[in-house]
Amino acid sequence: MVAEDHDPRPPFVGYLMLLQEDEGSTRSVAIRSPNFHVLPEFVDSSYADRYMILCRKLMEENLYSAAALALSDPETGLSHGGHRSLSPATSIENLFREFAGRAAAAASGI
Repeated sequence: MVAEDHDPRPPFVGYLMLLQEDEGSTRSVAIRSPNFHVLPEFVDSSYADRYMILCRKLMEENLYSAAALALSDPETGLSHGGHRSLSPATSIENLFREFAGRAAAAASGI
């Protein structure tokens, strides 16, 4: 017998990375990896680009329900809207939309 209140859907699992946007996080970084193959998307990319790629891959491989990277403005910070995303799919807004949608579905019994 199966309990009627059992929800078979996986839980929402989110990942949020906050990175200060400055020269060090947005300029291309050299790769020094003589022993391991480096994926082409990491060549000549910045730390911010690499973290965005990580967020995308976490979602593509269904390891996380949503993943976001927010680049924070060092002057205003997040509290005054001083952030931006590198892609709509990895934005804070998308992460919270996914969470809200999951919460609304669970609350309504869908």
